[in-house]
This record gives sequence, C-alpha cells and structure tokens, in this order.
Amino acid sequence: MVKRVIDPVKDKAPSRSKDEHVNKRAKGSTTRKVHTPSPFNRTEAGKLMTFGMGDNNQLGYPTNAGGRKKPYIIPTTADIDFVQVECGGMHTAALSSEGKVYTWGVNDEGALGRKGPEAVPILVEGELAEKTVVQVSCGDSHTAFLCSDGSVYHCGIFRAKDGKFGLQYDNPDKKSVPLPVQVTLVPGRHDSKPYVIKIVSGADHVVALTDSGDVYTWGCPEQGRLGRSFKLGDVDDMRFSSLIRESCKGVKVFSLKDLTMDGFTYKVVNIAAGAYHSFAQLESTYDKTDTKLFAWGANNKGQSGLGNDQIKDVDAEGGTDRYRPVEVTLCPLPVTMLAAGNAFSIALVQKSVYATGKGEDGVLGNNSESHSMGDDGVNTWVSTHVPTHVTPKEISCGTEVSYILTTDGDVYAWGFGENLQLGNAEKVDEPTDSLLVPTLLDGHQLTNRKVLQISAGGQHTALIAKGPGPPPRDAPAATKAK
Repeated sequence: MVKRVIDPVKDKAPSRSKDEHVNKRAKGSTTRKVHTPSPFNRTEAGKLMTFGMGDNNQLGYPTNAGGRKKPYIIPTTADIDFVQVECGGMHTAALSSEGKVYTWGVNDEGALGRKGPEAVPILVEGELAEKTVVQVSCGDSHTAFLCSDGSVYHCGIFRAKDGKFGLQYDNPDKKSVPLPVQVTLVPGRHDSKPYVIKIVSGADHVVALTDSGDVYTWGCPEQGRLGRSFKLGDVDDMRFSSLIRESCKGVKVFSLKDLTMDGFTYKVVNIAAGAYHSFAQLESTYDKTDTKLFAWGANNKGQSGLGNDQIKDVDAEGGTDRYRPVEVTLCPLPVTMLAAGNAFSIALVQKSVYATGKGEDGVLGNNSESHSMGDDGVNTWVSTHVPTHVTPKEISCGTEVSYILTTDGDVYAWGFGENLQLGNAEKVDEPTDSLLVPTLLDGHQLTNRKVLQISAGGQHTALIAKGPGPPPRDAPAATKAK
C-alpha cells in the first residue's frame, strides 16, 4: 500500500467526533496494484503473410503440396490488421489489433483452440471471447494466450519422448485440451497474484515472465527444460499422474528470483525458449548495464550456450542437460535479444549476432556447418556473418532457420532450405538449398512494405508487413515503405 505523506499545515482537517473516526476505520480502504501494459506487447499493425510448406494447411490458404517460395498475403485475412504472429510445429496463431486470435494448421490434440476447418484462419473464442489477448506463443502441439489482465490460457497437448504427456494438471488422465483453459500459476508463500508480461513456448513447454521478475514454467520436464531439479525417468502410472500435476501448472523457477552475485541483486527482465531449452536475461537493480544470462534444458549440441567443461561440477545429475539455471559466461554481453531453434541459439548483441549449438545446414550463419561445441566439450558463441550495411533490430528462429529483422524493415534469412522458408529461390541453384550466411529475403508482396515481425515453425514461416504493397503491374515501381 502506498502511504501518502501528510503536510500538517496544508492537510489540516476539521476535527471529527470519536464515532466518525471509528466508522472511517471500519469502512477500511484497499489499494489495488495498477499494472502497466507489458513492454513486450506489440502494437504496430500490418498484413499477414506466409510461405514455406503447405501440405498440412500451415499457410492459411489452399495450396499444392509444393508450398510457396515467397511471402503471400492470406486472402481471408487481408482486411484484418495483425500485431503478432507465432508459428508452431505445423500450426499458427495470429493476434489482431483488436486483441483477438486467429489460428490455422494442424489441429491434432486441439492446438488450434477451436473447432472448424483447419486450412484457413478462424477466430478462437470460448473462454477468450470476453478477453483481450496481448500475446500468443506456439509449440509443437500447443498454443498459449496472454491476456491483458496478466492471466494465461493454453490449449492442445504437451508431448514427451514416449508419446502424449498431458496439459491439464488437475486432470492428468485427459491428455489434450481442445479449447483454451486458464493456466494455474502457483505463487510463493509471500507473493502476490502473478501478473504475466511475456510468454514464450518451446516444443512442449512454456516459460512466463511476471512484472515482478519471477519466471514460471510448465509443460514436459524432460531434459530439464522447466528449470526445476527433477527428471521424468521410468515411472509407474501413479507417479506419472503426479508428474503431470507437478509439471503442467506454472511454478516459479525459484533459483532465478532476486539473485545476488558479487554483492548486487539481479532481476529477470527477459526470457526466450528453444525447442528443449530456455534462457533468462538478468539485470542489476543497481546498474541496468550490468547484465547476466542464464540457461537451462538441453545442451547436447551446446545450444544452451554452455560448454560441458564449464558445468561438469555444477550439476550432480551428470550428462549434458541442465535441470536448473546455469550462468552463461561465454556469450558476449549485454544481450539485446535472444532466439532459439531446435538445437541452436542466437543472440543479438548491439549490432552483432552470435550463435551457438549445432551447425548443420548453416544454422549458425557463419559460413560453416561445424558445431560450436567441439568433441572436447568446449563451447563457443560464433559470430554470424551480418552484412556490414545491416542494422539488426530483432532476431527470430524456427526449427532449423533464423532471421534478422533490420531497422529498415528488411529480413535476412539463413539455415535449412528444404522447406522453402528462406525465400531464396533465385539466389541459389535450387530453392531447397540451404544458406550458410544471412541473405536478403524478398518477394513481390514485400514491395513497398516493411516487415514488422517474423516467426518460423517446423516447415513454414509467417510475417507481418506494413505498407501499401506492390503497385499495379503497369505502374512505376514503388520504394520500400518507411
């Protein structure tokens, strides 16, 4: 409660009777914390485009199994303005400027959060009908929704390596959830109700950041992706149900709460998730330029940015997976933004981009296919070959591809090309070739438009672009929108 400082002269009030004072105290007063809108909410709106493979309805419109090599506006949503789009394994969720979510793609196990045709974007309603959604995130078979009141909803299913894992902690026998339900977030004993300001999804887990700097995780616990010290292992049915109850509700990663190092306290200010690993960026409460980076989860290819030589004495469980957060000391700081894919990660550090993890198909963007971690377990963050004239604004990753979004609204892509997610048909011998360095992504529909955001899934990519678009074929060529 905020106490008002009273000036005995300016605030002098007429005397009250004893009864008046008693009645005033009896009525009491309550002060509700006013939450400011999340700085991670996107507000600039544009038109929705997709490209890549479309054989499982990923593109939002009927197409042949060959997919689409260049970004193309989804016809049925051409009149809707969107502020965010997120791709899952084979489905997509797009957030409109009105706070409504449209989904399409594979709806196995309820990932779309709605009934109806899968091939075109359709509004998600149910419990979200009266809500204003401000963020979405997608995994392999789930979708999460962050609402303006700080609550989180999700639908679909989390999977484990041996099959279906679950989604609802209070109903472990019901594996999938076809319509959005609210996620239970369990605060600490002395914590207030969590108010979430950011959500990100891995393949089968979700990470959430609150306005107080707490990190909550839920989903499949395999490989340590929840940042809590327990393994799935071989368990009987009773223990498995208990694990679902423990894993599928949001629980704090307590070791990230108000970390004190070298006499200074650090607070989590940002989060990111790869398929099976996660990151947290921390900032000193004394000096915002003093930052730390922590990671947990899978690290078999060095994707968490850790070398096995760094952590062999840290985690008693052994192996390469990290079951609790470990400080990443190899990545250059301060990190502006993090993004991660299947077994690699990239970091935006001022105007440079660094990458770590597996190197096949050029996913590190350093003109090589070598892993960042050697056979000796020593890892490095390699420098991605960003063109000298490019100023990165954001970065994004799909399963095996990466993108740089520039301050001019251009996109540079690199990585695995077989799924047509690079927009590189005329730059290589075959449109399915991979790119080992960031290369400009272009297309007719991007003419006179600037890209606001881009997201990639397993085999498809979606973006939001702003501007009038290409001129008629017989009109003079237009320039890029600014």
